[in-house]
Amino acid sequence: MSRLQKKMQRKYRSGVPREEIFITTKLWTPDYEDAEHSIDLCLERLGTTYIDLLLLHYPAANDEKAYQAMERAVKAGKVRSIGLSNFFREDFDRILKMAEIPPAVDQIETHLHHQNVELKKYLDSCGTVLESWFPLGGRGQTEMMFNEPVVQKLAKEHGKSPAQIILRWHLQAGHVVMPGSTNAAHIKENYEIFDFSLTEDEMQELSRLERNALYGGY
Repeated sequence: MSRLQKKMQRKYRSGVPREEIFITTKLWTPDYEDAEHSIDLCLERLGTTYIDLLLLHYPAANDEKAYQAMERAVKAGKVRSIGLSNFFREDFDRILKMAEIPPAVDQIETHLHHQNVELKKYLDSCGTVLESWFPLGGRGQTEMMFNEPVVQKLAKEHGKSPAQIILRWHLQAGHVVMPGSTNAAHIKENYEIFDFSLTEDEMQELSRLERNALYGGY
């Protein structure tokens, strides 16, 4: 019996059935050279027989080769969906031209100060979903974004936190949003954005915060 099979025999500590868990992971740039082996290692480390969404972390040498390996993993049942991360238009097009399976997702830094409006329109036309990382501005920028006067005003008017206003903006803009937190109260707060909505005028107010500013170094 393989190590993976032994792991699969163990009960998940969460008590949640595997089919109710959506697992996303990435191949890092050093993994691209031998992506098939890297995918098998991912499965082993995660203790699962399949990955729901597998992404290429960043454009780099051998990324097309790695994408082809991910396509083969889909055909083999090891991966359900594949996509990209940090691929802007030029590199996205390069992958799209050689792909048999179009990217399901492009995970890009997107927030009030870098809204990716035109990129999202293009991804929509390709059937690819924009997923936002650093949706609240990221390390060192979150407080600045929370303190934007329009965010503060809307938070007060809706009886919500600044984080909830920004996450609701993402939701209505059509982004898959990926806020990160280890704080249980913040995680709960991040989910409580489905009991209100922003008006079209409020969405426009927030859209005027665009600065074309990237904070993540990509």
